[in-house]
Amino acid sequence: MTIKTIFSFVLLFNGFINCDSQNLVLNPGAEGAPAGTSWTISSTGNSACAVGTAASTYTNWIMTPDNSANYPAAHGGIKTFFAGCSSTVPGGPFELFQDIDVSADAMLIDAGNIKYIFSGFIQTPIPPQGDAGRFIIDYLNAGGMVLGTSFTSPNQSNASCNCTSWNLVTNTRTAVSGTRKIRIRLQATVATGPAINAYFDDISLTKSTVLPIVLISFTGSELNGDIRLNWMTGDAVDFSRFEIDKSSDADRFLPLADVNYNSNLSDYNFYYKMTAAENRLFFRLKMIDIDNRFVYSTTLEINRSTLQSFGISPNPAKKNIIVTGLAFKGTVIITAVNGKKMLELNVSSDVLSVDLSMFTHGLYILSYRYDNSVKTEEFLVQ
Repeated sequence: MTIKTIFSFVLLFNGFINCDSQNLVLNPGAEGAPAGTSWTISSTGNSACAVGTAASTYTNWIMTPDNSANYPAAHGGIKTFFAGCSSTVPGGPFELFQDIDVSADAMLIDAGNIKYIFSGFIQTPIPPQGDAGRFIIDYLNAGGMVLGTSFTSPNQSNASCNCTSWNLVTNTRTAVSGTRKIRIRLQATVATGPAINAYFDDISLTKSTVLPIVLISFTGSELNGDIRLNWMTGDAVDFSRFEIDKSSDADRFLPLADVNYNSNLSDYNFYYKMTAAENRLFFRLKMIDIDNRFVYSTTLEINRSTLQSFGISPNPAKKNIIVTGLAFKGTVIITAVNGKKMLELNVSSDVLSVDLSMFTHGLYILSYRYDNSVKTEEFLVQ
């Protein structure tokens, strides 16, 4: 019998373990009344939209789509952000923006100890039309000056991709010292007109307070009831120890052991012997700094060696991935790192090929679920 890796949690970028908080964007899905609440219009279409179409419902960059090819359903709710119609073709960019006050976080920002995670959805239907949309995220000082380099997503249009469905754009960034506002900008351009067929929805900005430890990976494996936990760390500041917690139901965890942090060590191991009654266990790391602040890692599920080997290749990937070690049944679900479900597929063989042409660059989580088991891997799309 060989070692079966049940779960692997890998961060494919440098950074701190973080705890995401609530969405800082007001009216993030265009649903707030009156239309355009909390957003500021820089520019918009310069002509009236055709009477009787969904576009004619647009006010202040807000439209109620009718689920047609030209005006597809909102990603969430019933409304989308839409720049209107223009008699100037090509024309734009047309822009909507919101300034988010983050001055309350000034101390953490200036110490380099806070990240902001942006996500938003764009749809540009009607192939091969060249109308385009993009997001721009500016980090501003108290006077409104842009600090550092802004995040600008690629212009998405059906002239350059198959963009008939909603596509997720994400960006994670440590706030630049001096940042006091974050400006989220929605930009659209028109190529064929008159309707500006670039739509935006479900925009999010969350902040992550940080614990000064970089967790590179956390993995678990089992052989004949012997469990081996392994985790690798990067840089740490004022860090104290790891507490290993164990659970039989992924709900009630009990401390199992403490492992002290060693600044000369980056690779840690812990071994546990399953009892005869234990067939399925859950483990997590509680990571604690010298001030007793803590954060939890992702939970590992480990079963006795009844599961097949499970893997994703290539990783990082560009056009597609191959998922192996499936049990001819179950479901594969892919989510973005912010929790949004991107894809769900039923399994009918031991190997599954997944087309990534609709995925933007970034980190994704693939979960394979069957019976009462869940196996999870992360993969990067370049």
